[in-house]
This record gives sequence, C-alpha cells and structure tokens, in this order.
Amino acid sequence: MSLSLRQRILGWSGASTLVIVLTVFLFVDSAFRTTIRSDLEENLSSGVRLAAELRASQMGELIREVATVALNPLVKGAVETGDPNYMLEILEEIRNNLPVDWLALTSHTGELLASTEGTPAGRLTQARALIREVRYYDSGDLWSVEGALVEVAASTIYFGGMPLGILLAGTRIDSARVADLETSTQQRVAFLSKQQIVSGYTGLAESSAQMLNAWSEPPAATHAVPGTPGGGGLGRAQEFALEGEKFLGAAVPLLNASRERVGDLVVFHSLDAALQPARRLRLALLAIAGGGLLLALVFSLVLSRSITHPVSRLLEEMARIGTGDLNHPVKPVRHDEIGKLAEGFEQMRVSLSGAQDELIQAERLSAIGRAAGAIVHDLAQPITVIGGYVDLLPSEEDEEERGAFYDVIRKQLDRLTTIRQEILEFVRGEERIDRRPVGVPQLIDELARTLKPGLQKNGIGLRVEHGYTGLWSMDVSGVSRVLENLVRNAQAAIQSDGTITIRTAATDGALRVEVEDTGPGIPEEIRGSLFEPFVTQGKKEGTGLGLAIVRNIVERHGGAIHFTSSPAGTVFVLEFAGDGEANLGGN
Repeated sequence: MSLSLRQRILGWSGASTLVIVLTVFLFVDSAFRTTIRSDLEENLSSGVRLAAELRASQMGELIREVATVALNPLVKGAVETGDPNYMLEILEEIRNNLPVDWLALTSHTGELLASTEGTPAGRLTQARALIREVRYYDSGDLWSVEGALVEVAASTIYFGGMPLGILLAGTRIDSARVADLETSTQQRVAFLSKQQIVSGYTGLAESSAQMLNAWSEPPAATHAVPGTPGGGGLGRAQEFALEGEKFLGAAVPLLNASRERVGDLVVFHSLDAALQPARRLRLALLAIAGGGLLLALVFSLVLSRSITHPVSRLLEEMARIGTGDLNHPVKPVRHDEIGKLAEGFEQMRVSLSGAQDELIQAERLSAIGRAAGAIVHDLAQPITVIGGYVDLLPSEEDEEERGAFYDVIRKQLDRLTTIRQEILEFVRGEERIDRRPVGVPQLIDELARTLKPGLQKNGIGLRVEHGYTGLWSMDVSGVSRVLENLVRNAQAAIQSDGTITIRTAATDGALRVEVEDTGPGIPEEIRGSLFEPFVTQGKKEGTGLGLAIVRNIVERHGGAIHFTSSPAGTVFVLEFAGDGEANLGGN
C-alpha cells in the first residue's frame, strides 16, 4: 500500500522519535533496575551477616548463662547425690529462671542422669562431639529436632577440680527469635532445615518449594560469618517466589558441633516492593516518551500540512472531476509549481466539461431511441394480430370461429393494457405503499389458485412450501404483483414441462420468499443488468420493465432481491425486513 506524502513525513518523524525515546527508556529503566537490585543484594548481604552475628551473640549469652548455673552449689550437690528425682527437682527450679525450653544432666561421659520435659533424650546420647568438646571448655551446638532448630548450650560441672557431669540447656528458635532478628536487620528472616521452613516471619507458610529449592545445596562460601558455630559462608543472593510475589534472599549455612550443615539462616526482601520505584520511573518515562512523540507528531503535522495541504486540495479537485462533476473550477491558491499544476487541471476541466455535455446529449438521444424502439416493438405484435383478426371477421360466417377470433382480439387488447400499465408505473415511479398485516400463506395460496390454470396448460407445475405461516406487514397488491411477475417470468423461461416452486421462511429477522424454476437459466450476458429497464431474458413478449418494477416494489418495502442461476434453473430470493408479529405496526 502506497503512502501519502503527509503519511511519510509523519511516519519517519514518529519512527525516529520513537526509536530515540525507546532507546533512552530501555537504557534508563535497565540501569535503574540494575542499581536497585544491586543495592538490595548488598543490603541482604549485610542483613544476613548481622543476623548471623546476632544469633551467635545470643548463643554465646546462653552458653555463659549455662556456665554460671553449672557453678551453682545446688547443681553440684544434686549431681553428687546421684538421686534422679532430686536432680530433676533442681533442674525444674533452674528452668523457671532461664529462657530455655529444657535442661538435662549427664555424666562426664555422656550418660543421661536427669532431664526436664521436652528434652530429646535420644538426641543427647548421640551428641558425642559436643560431649568431647565441653570437657575442655563451655560450648554450644545446633540440633534439628522434630521439625525445629534447637540451640544447645553445655557446661561441665566440677567438684574439687574433678568433672562430676555436664549441664545442657536447649532453646528452640521460634517466632520470637525471628521477630527480634527482623527488627534488628529490617529484613524478613526465615530458618530452614531438612527441606522445611522451621521458623519465619509472620504469615510465612510452613513450606515453600521455591524458597527451599533456592538453598537446597550449600551456598558457595564467599564471606566468613563470625559467631556461627563451626564457621560458615555467605552465598549469593537468589530469587524465589512466595504466594505470587517475587523475593530476593541471601543465606548463611548453620553448622552443628560436628561441622555438619543442619539448616540455613535466610534473610530476604520483596523484590517487587523494591522495584516499585523503578515501575514509577517507568511510568514517568513512558509519559515523557508519549509527550515527546506527541510533540514530534505535532511539529511534523504542521510541517507536512504546509506542504501537503495544497496537494490534497488539488487531489480532491481531481477526484471530483473523476466522478464527473465538472461544474467547480479549480482555482490556484499558490504561485509556485503546484499553482501551475492547478492551472493545467482547470484547463483540462473546461475541455472535459464541453465533451461531457456533448456525450450526455448523445446518450440521451440514444436512450430515447432504445426505449422507443423497445416500446414500438412490444406494441407492434399485438396491434398486428388485432388488425389481422379484424380483417378476417367480416368474411367468417361460423359463429364459433368468430367467437375464437374475438377471444384472440380480447387477449391482445389485454396485453396492450398490461404494456401500457407497466410503462406508466415505471415512468411515474410510485413511492407510496400501503402496508397492512397479511397472512403470508393465504396471500401465496390465493396467488397460486389464480396462476395454476394457465401454468397447467403448458404442463408446468406450481408447488408452494410454507416455511413461515404467520402474519407480515406488507402492501398486498405490490407483493402480489412481484410474485406474479416472477412466476410469469419463470413460466416464459420454462415454456413447457417444468416446475415452479414458491417457498417461505423467517430467518435473521426477515421474511424470505424464494421463487425457483427448472428452466434453462438466465443468459450470462444479461445477468449483471437484469433489473435494469428494457432488459429481457429473450422472451417473445414483454417490455423488459417487469423486473425493474419488481425491484422497485421490494426496495420500497425496505427489502432486497437477488438471484442465482445455472443451467439447472433459477432462484429469485426476496427478503422483507421485520420480525413477524412485531413487524405489524410498520408503515
């Protein structure tokens, strides 16, 4: 498709502006988002280091508290007695004063002596590394017990320089601990262990596949985190999703006394929330881009208008001349090349106007000649027949034969009357129609009774198929004239031994009437002009005005007519707008 000059100016200007704006937009947006993500990763790294240090500090505080309790004489005395009940009584009393979940006493070799409720006794018997370590100095450990991470502090109980036993205290990392870390780091915090989120910020589900998968493998150690039992390293920031929201997080592995990874401390932040300023910037950039593009188009429009307006005006004049309107002079409004071009078109218009007047006059005379010839031809035959039988009447003595002559003369007079009526209707071009509710089956059945005798003489059958049996608002005489004309045309086309079918149906808010015949079809050369005046299908009789009148009546009803034709027959389709009973009030 070719573009106008104005379209090309606007297109190139808009395209170049759009490319520049989009380039700036993508560069700024990408740089801003990269900066935000980088800052967020740095904050997360700082946050996870801080969280690990705070946890290590809290663990150290717990170890110191347990070491202080181990020096208590009551604890020493209870262990020295060897009485489990007395030792348990002392442990319960101590637990009420310590922020721990359970307390336990073992021998210096690790055999369990007494423990409060909640102590993982089976886990104590496996804590060999912690037992060995605590013989030399107070120590701590991190256990994964029944879906929870438990911080364990241990201290040796001495009597006279000899180890009597070991005091162990355990505290579960719970939501209160997470809340403290979140307050300190200003980030969200979660503890992971054994493919499960054992503790996290308020509202975090117990299991999130994307978060767990992000740290299913130990992260590469890139930063040492002091205070973590057994050491550890900080992994790279990773992206995951929670409930449809994107997050970015960093983690540090949590090791036990045997330097085994039992879990991860994860600090994370909403990536969507962090990128919210980038989204606002993107909207601002889009607004600026839209404004810049609009401004460029305005400038281009002003420029193109100064160039293309006179050209467009000249094209409009050319189009008007092309439609045959030669009454408007082409006035040049500029004194440049475009003005000279306008002067040339004005000279052409004057020449064409004179030629058109001559052509119209010639066409008018030709049309009058064709119409007169068709009318004279149609009138000539019945007048000739009447004249011949009038000459025979005086010499015919047989009364029966004279009666037959009179019948022929009467039919030819009727034919002359019909030709006269068709010519008058066409010339007058009646526009008024008288609509009223009509039973469609009754109208067609009455028409069929009138036409069947004449059809049967030539061996032509007339069938009626009532697909619609209700009322329709229409002009009875006009529609009857339409159907009668179509049936008589079909009769003339078949001549003898055939069938004409009239069928009705209501489809898509319209009454559809079809008139189908089994004739040889309409000649190809006249199909395009069939509804024009003085066009016939090669019939021996008729003015060629019938189908022109038919179309006029149908269109005055607000309907349409069309046809299909083949060597096997022709189907004329009439469509009257409306919807049955609801159409009865139309006029």
